[in-house]
Amino acid sequence: MSAVPAVSAPAPLAARHEGPLDLRRLIEWLATDGVISPVEAKRTIARCAQAESRQAPLVRLANVAMTRESDGKPLDLEALTQWLAGRAGLAYLRIDPLKVDVGKVADTMSAAYAERHKVLPVQVLPHEVVVATAEPFLTDWISEVERQSKRTVRRVVANPSDIQRYTAEFFALAKSVRAAQKAGSNTGGASFEQLVELGKSSWWSWARATSSSMPTTRAWCRWSTGSGNTPSTSAPATSTWSRAASRA
Repeated sequence: MSAVPAVSAPAPLAARHEGPLDLRRLIEWLATDGVISPVEAKRTIARCAQAESRQAPLVRLANVAMTRESDGKPLDLEALTQWLAGRAGLAYLRIDPLKVDVGKVADTMSAAYAERHKVLPVQVLPHEVVVATAEPFLTDWISEVERQSKRTVRRVVANPSDIQRYTAEFFALAKSVRAAQKAGSNTGGASFEQLVELGKSSWWSWARATSSSMPTTRAWCRWSTGSGNTPSTSAPATSTWSRAASRA
């Protein structure tokens, strides 16, 4: 993945806040920053108070179709994520799965840890790991990751839906690669490095051939074995990777 640029220090208002995001606070910040009008803020608070939701606050706000005060355009999830990154004083990142080394991601932390803290490593450098977060004001995990990875952590902000999706995809793919490596070790199969290269090549080919949304891990794993032109989610990822390993 190309280098993620650093940005200036957090704004004073954001720096004083610590803890998880909550809906009302985000709405108040949006109004304070002039992104939405006071009338829109009041309307949104009233609308969201009508029902509870388990959605991430930023996702829920994107779904209520707030309008930007400056131009009247709807605030979608990416626009809200970019605004949040700026308020937190962090860089914004749109995750590109084709540029993430999933093996290194899985070596940095476990899937359970990533899910619990709503974070996802997206770039691992010799002395630094770049971690995407949907909760920029939760920082209690940083010291542990730095200690375990023996690298400094640099945070970027990505939308919570992408983080949730790619956490599942990346760690499932890494697990499948390792399972195939283990199976291949008894049958003269490909090395881990060969499997990773196979994965990169196959994923790139799939994306370029379809020009559509990224495949699920299982669909991609089955396609990568050459079992058909149409990706399918019916085949278990581990077995398809094992077949891929035997052909590498």
